[in-house]
Amino acid sequence: MVFPTIDGPVTVCDVGANIACKPINLYQYGVMASMYSQHLLGIEGPRVGLMSIGAEDAKGNEVVKRTRELMKADPRMNFVGNIEGRDIFGGVCDVAVCEGFVGNVILKLTEGVVDGLFRAIKHELLQEKPRLALKFKPVITRIYRRYDYNEYGGALLLGVNGTALICHGASESRTIRNAILAAKRYYTQRMNDKIMECLSETCVRTSDA
Repeated sequence: MVFPTIDGPVTVCDVGANIACKPINLYQYGVMASMYSQHLLGIEGPRVGLMSIGAEDAKGNEVVKRTRELMKADPRMNFVGNIEGRDIFGGVCDVAVCEGFVGNVILKLTEGVVDGLFRAIKHELLQEKPRLALKFKPVITRIYRRYDYNEYGGALLLGVNGTALICHGASESRTIRNAILAAKRYYTQRMNDKIMECLSETCVRTSDA
């Protein structure tokens, strides 16, 4: 799932597809999301962060710690270390890796914060002066559109043998339209081929991760 931020798009993988991941799976998420970020979002050498409860090496559960070692072992990955939830919107990384349970909480919390924040801004402007609210309406509309999930269509399922997206349960017709366009871009860029080629060439090997 791509999160729009003031510093550029951040690809968060995973946001709900798998809630029980092994370290090797999370490492592969980092590889796949990096390829997506580079080839579809145009970010050269995307910075990869591993979601944890602190930036220090010792922070996180055993899965996070073992994943960190796998990511550090790949010289092709621009791994920036552990990140915290706030770093997604802080310009720290271009890719944020986490298991689906954590990612889905991040996704839904972000949706709620964005919606609540815009409603609060609207309320305060109307309380101040109705004319002031009208003056700022074009600006607020542009910002809201940028953070509106309907503009992005859905979340691409990386790693499947095909092209698949998961759309929001409250999707509108324009959401589905944008999802179809996103799927077309993914397919025409031959992203599956690029991902398989990259994973086949990885130097990271483990039998118990």
